[in-house]
Amino acid sequence: MSHSIHVGFLNPNEFSIQMALAVAEKKIVTAKNIHVSDPHKSYVDLCKEHSFNWYPQDADALIETEIAVIVQPKREFATELAFIYTMTRGKIILAMSPGIDCTYVQERVAARTAVVSATPVQNELGEWEATLEYSEKFPEYMKAACADIVGSVCKVIS
Repeated sequence: MSHSIHVGFLNPNEFSIQMALAVAEKKIVTAKNIHVSDPHKSYVDLCKEHSFNWYPQDADALIETEIAVIVQPKREFATELAFIYTMTRGKIILAMSPGIDCTYVQERVAARTAVVSATPVQNELGEWEATLEYSEKFPEYMKAACADIVGSVCKVIS
C-alpha cells in the first residue's frame, strides 16, 4: 500500500539503506518522499541514483519528515537522539534496534513525540522478523504506515 507521507532515514547504515530501498521498491512511499541524512556522505550517489533527498545533517532531513527511522545499536542510539531531540515534537520516531523500547526513546526526545519501537531479530531460517510497540497516544492512522515501513525488510509479528 502506498502512503503519501515523508519518511526520513537518519544517519543511515547498511540495514537502514536496504530498508529505504525496499520502501521505495515496494512503493510504500515514493522515492521523492524519502529523505536520507548522511553526514559522512557514504550514500550520496545511491540517493541521487534512486531520487531520494539527501541531507548532510539529521536536523535537515527531520524537518522534511513525518516519520524518522533510526537504526542504530543501543550504545549509539542516545547519541543519535541528542542531536535532534528538540526537533522531534509532533514527529514519529521509528526506533529499530534490539533492546530499545518506547520508554527509552521517549525519555530522550521532546514531549508529544510519538514513538514506535521495532525489535528486529533473525529467525532460524535467517529471515528478519520484528515486533512493534507503540507509545501511548500513538496516532492510530499512522500505525499502518509504520508497520509497512518495517515490513519492507522484516516480517511483522503481532
